[in-house]
Amino acid sequence: MKNQRGITLIALVITIIVMLILAGVTVNVMLTDGVVSKSAGAQKEGNKQAERERLAVYIQGHFLNNYGNTIIDATEEMDLTTISPNIIELSNESGEKSVKSKINGTVYGDGYLYLPSGSTVKDFGTVEFSYALNEYSGDLYALDPVEYELITNE
Repeated sequence: MKNQRGITLIALVITIIVMLILAGVTVNVMLTDGVVSKSAGAQKEGNKQAERERLAVYIQGHFLNNYGNTIIDATEEMDLTTISPNIIELSNESGEKSVKSKINGTVYGDGYLYLPSGSTVKDFGTVEFSYALNEYSGDLYALDPVEYELITNE
């Protein structure tokens, strides 16, 4: 019987235990890095869109309350600087200020106002995200501070 070759029961058990440990670590890493980070990103995006919608409704209400249907000239702009002391008027024609995307080069300049994250908005509260506001139409674009930066040439 000493000449028989094969796997001992102890070697088989050790191999199975090592494989189970490796499988457990792999599943843990997949769940932690994949699912948790994706859900956190989705939650942040949801928060951004919810705040953008609330702020857009507020701005449109501000527009209606202050201007109603009296603006007939398309060049007349609504004064959004009254809603926040932190709002920055952008002008890339004179080269003063613009907000530029670090990723795709999109520039918000003439005709836009920049509302940085953390700004206080009158009768609204503090905004968590940054925004570009079109002075003429009141359109609102949520900006990711990681992707966009304020360019100042003063």
